[in-house]
Amino acid sequence: MLDWFPFWWRNINLIEKIYFLIAAFFPIFTLVLFIKNKPVNYVKYMLVICVVYFSFLFWFLLAPSFRFGLNYIYILILSPFLYLTVNKDFASKWRNIVYYLFLTFLFLNYSRITFNNYKQLFLNPEFISQKQMKIPPEVHFKTFRLNEIKIFKPTISDRCYDHCLPCSHQYINFDNIELRGKNLQEGFRNISKVKEY
Repeated sequence: MLDWFPFWWRNINLIEKIYFLIAAFFPIFTLVLFIKNKPVNYVKYMLVICVVYFSFLFWFLLAPSFRFGLNYIYILILSPFLYLTVNKDFASKWRNIVYYLFLTFLFLNYSRITFNNYKQLFLNPEFISQKQMKIPPEVHFKTFRLNEIKIFKPTISDRCYDHCLPCSHQYINFDNIELRGKNLQEGFRNISKVKEY
């Protein structure tokens, strides 16, 4: 955590930082409100918040790219409003105003993202079906054999483009790996002599 979190934090923008902090702390505040005031059927609402919060932690610890975690983040940001909807002491007029203001904010944020990327999203001729990538003429492929499996490797690029699979980039040292079993699914291990042909 000490190694990757500071780097990750520096490379997300201000909006994402705000969303992340709100999503991390609002649910705790909401759970305290539920426990303290105990509105009707509060346990099932607490359960919903806990399940989403654990999903949020799962996302954060394993793949903290915001495109994978926005669903959890938005639900957790809205968690205080879940409490307000079941709290009879909160005036329904103000509750609805705050609720719809927040939904408007989320809608505007989604719109901002969409309109900033509308050309890529809607005007891209390859939106439905992507064309096959052209392999640059200077890129050639060597063929290696691991047992009965042929593996292709580009000579001067780190990309395989749409060449035959399996293919790996040039930084893999095929002289030091071998298959663990009979197929790719079983993985590799180090120290092996691989024939190039």
